[in-house]
Amino acid sequence: MSKNSEKRKYRKYGTSGKQHFRVVSEVGVPHPYMVTEKHLEYNQDQMYLGKEQIEEMEKEHGNMCGFKCGMPWSEHKIALMVECTADIHTKTGKMNRELQTYLKSIKDKTEKNGYAGFAFLDKREIKRQSK
Repeated sequence: MSKNSEKRKYRKYGTSGKQHFRVVSEVGVPHPYMVTEKHLEYNQDQMYLGKEQIEEMEKEHGNMCGFKCGMPWSEHKIALMVECTADIHTKTGKMNRELQTYLKSIKDKTEKNGYAGFAFLDKREIKRQSK
């Protein structure tokens, strides 16, 4: 997928009111499922390696994630990565109201598209380091 088509994919989630928060990518939770040489070894007869093939292999050989987490394919989820250019929490520890409003506004679309939730990328630190 090209960078432009990837950006378009997340545009449907828009940005927060003051444009401090926006969806920029996806991330595996608790981590991405890792394919190993065993997956390729057990899949020699097929050209495609996808969900169905991995689930079949796991029925026969047990959980196979390369991170050795013990979790099956079905328990590895995808979350939306939200880029943050403002504080996520207030000084009193409450969630930033702009972020809260934004997440509520995209919650139904997020669930409809099968995402497990959100992860946050703090862009404030990156901006500070580049100055």
